[in-house]
Amino acid sequence: LEPGEDPLSLKTENLQAHVSFKTRRGEFKSNSGQSRVEFPVNQYLCKIDVFTWFMDEEMIELSTSKEKDLNLKTDLDLVGANFFSLHPDQDSLRFRSKEARYSQQEKTIYCRKVEYLELADARIYPDSGLVTIRKKARIDPLENTTLIANSVTKYHKFVNCTVQVKARRDFEAFGDYPYYDADSTRSIIKMKSIRVDSTFQTVASGKIGQKDNFKLSKQFEYYGDVRINSLIPLISFSGATRIIHNCDKFKKSWMAFTSEIDPKNIQIPVSSEMKSLDSLSLTAGIVWRDSKKVEEISLYPTFLSEIAEKGDRVVFTSNGFLQYSAFTNEFQIGSKEKLINRGEKGNYLALQAGNCSLNGDGVITLGMDYGPVTVDAVGTVNYYQETGQTNMNLTVKYNLPLEDKSFEKLAEKLNTNLDSKPMDFASTTFKKALIEWTDRKTADRVESDYTVNGIYKRIPNEMKASVVLTGLKLSSFNNPKMEEKGLFTDVESAVVVSVFDKSVMKYFPVKAFFQQIYSGSGGDKFGLLMTNPAGSEYFLSYGMNKKDGELFIYTGDVELEAAINELKPDKRKAKDFSYEITANRIYLSKFLKLFSTGE
Repeated sequence: LEPGEDPLSLKTENLQAHVSFKTRRGEFKSNSGQSRVEFPVNQYLCKIDVFTWFMDEEMIELSTSKEKDLNLKTDLDLVGANFFSLHPDQDSLRFRSKEARYSQQEKTIYCRKVEYLELADARIYPDSGLVTIRKKARIDPLENTTLIANSVTKYHKFVNCTVQVKARRDFEAFGDYPYYDADSTRSIIKMKSIRVDSTFQTVASGKIGQKDNFKLSKQFEYYGDVRINSLIPLISFSGATRIIHNCDKFKKSWMAFTSEIDPKNIQIPVSSEMKSLDSLSLTAGIVWRDSKKVEEISLYPTFLSEIAEKGDRVVFTSNGFLQYSAFTNEFQIGSKEKLINRGEKGNYLALQAGNCSLNGDGVITLGMDYGPVTVDAVGTVNYYQETGQTNMNLTVKYNLPLEDKSFEKLAEKLNTNLDSKPMDFASTTFKKALIEWTDRKTADRVESDYTVNGIYKRIPNEMKASVVLTGLKLSSFNNPKMEEKGLFTDVESAVVVSVFDKSVMKYFPVKAFFQQIYSGSGGDKFGLLMTNPAGSEYFLSYGMNKKDGELFIYTGDVELEAAINELKPDKRKAKDFSYEITANRIYLSKFLKLFSTGE
């Protein structure tokens, strides 16, 4: 251009609108005073406000000086984009660039000072602000970029990414995901795919190998798949975890799970049928070792561990969610409600990482098979690694198919003993059992009635049974001098709550033994001795004869003896069950021997 020559007189297809040029020879303005030029290059519509155009070495230099027109702080301002794709497959892709250089020889635009690109719901920050556009609107892969998804919530950040821009709502990438645990310890997860899904949301997937030694936190190892969705703040893991502790008697296993995890508050789902990645059964709690060799029958602890043998029976377990409590230094399993409030309904289990003890509360099965007879229990359980001992404090229901009329005076006879101490709610697990077997409202009502009246007359249907005991404290029985293995009472008394649906609620001398027998030899056994200091003793000896349960009753209560003996044989039978009075004291003597020689 010569000085004074009007730019509008130029014969070119690349310039339109009213513009202002500044060349080496001087500055020129159009009559309209407009200062914007728009021209297509590489299928991008370039919009430049005040620019400089150098023709040396076939290069065109473009720059903007109007910061306010860029609206860099306004997330949704796309109208003022400097580069706007005209390619039909790029869905009006656009971004801002303060400076750019066009090489006519290379047919390439070199964009500089590009702060970010808005792609789908993500915001991508190019390394050093550089974006290169080739022929047919093809953009070079963006190396070492930072990617934020989504651009509104900013839930997830990816770094060191390589991004292939495909369209305004389409890209493919891979890169690193910085993972920060509750202690702000940083780990890197390699994301092999970061892309846009069918709903135009950013999703990412990666894989962590077992040899990567990745940890969800200091307490949980992990390997497996990782997925991220820009709409969800949590991270989805599908693989296996293993807890980190130094408890030798608790075998460590990798537990399979799939769940969204909050790195700041890790809660891993634990099902009642948890498996390893190899589909092996895992459990957490107390288990009976089932063996033909009597000396091998014993209780052993587990915590996300494989059971020793397929036939081993679980005594106590818990499921829901697994978490670590830094305050108590223990791994805990329970429902979310139970983990917050131990008084809630449901089972709770904890492994103390310091002394490797195991404790829990809730429904306890005892791991026994009594055929037609059931023994339901609720209470607390504790395992001590140092001694290998398991202790329980239980409320127990003995459900026996007996003819109730014969026993209708038993509760009355027990209540005549005025020297028996009344039950103390606080020292037993009775209210816990009421909550588990009924509900909290019923439990509160029973406690209130008992506090006011010293007895509860309205026995809930769920609490009705042949005999209900509470304060029954058991310990594992593994005396090498004895052939029997099982659980026995290690205190002299327990509370007789009710007998055949009639309330008692007093302490009496009670001894109980639950014998564990190899499953291939038939069902298990139990013995129960209740003594009325003001009257008689009542001993129940139960066992299985093949598939039939047999109960022998030994007592000094002649009235009870007569009532049972007067029954016709068919009245003393039920399906797979029979009972009778015995005068043979050998049953009781053998039972008492367990306590005289037990440890």
